[in-house]
Amino acid sequence: MAFTKFQRRDAQRLKKVYPAIRKTPRYIVQSDGELNIEMHRQQLSGVEEYTYHYDQPYTSIPQVTTDTEGDGIIVYITSITTTEVQFAFSAPFEGVLHIQIVKVGE
Repeated sequence: MAFTKFQRRDAQRLKKVYPAIRKTPRYIVQSDGELNIEMHRQQLSGVEEYTYHYDQPYTSIPQVTTDTEGDGIIVYITSITTTEVQFAFSAPFEGVLHIQIVKVGE
């Protein structure tokens, strides 16, 4: 599994300049590797299966997580490929499905 390291840096001090008046720090998060994050929110009504096609192309299978706003129905990932992910529900689902796709280090 790939990994990346994040660092918090002050965007006002990317160069070594020492002015008489120091500016207020503006922090940014910087990574030493590539990171792709894709999020999707889908309103579903009475379905037992759902297929989501990724917005970005992936060369290897990404990490996929889900969360639901509904009646406590369990979501299963039945199939995952480099182009899509298929979900199955433990009962007919009515609510909002949140999908997060994360790929570190293409």
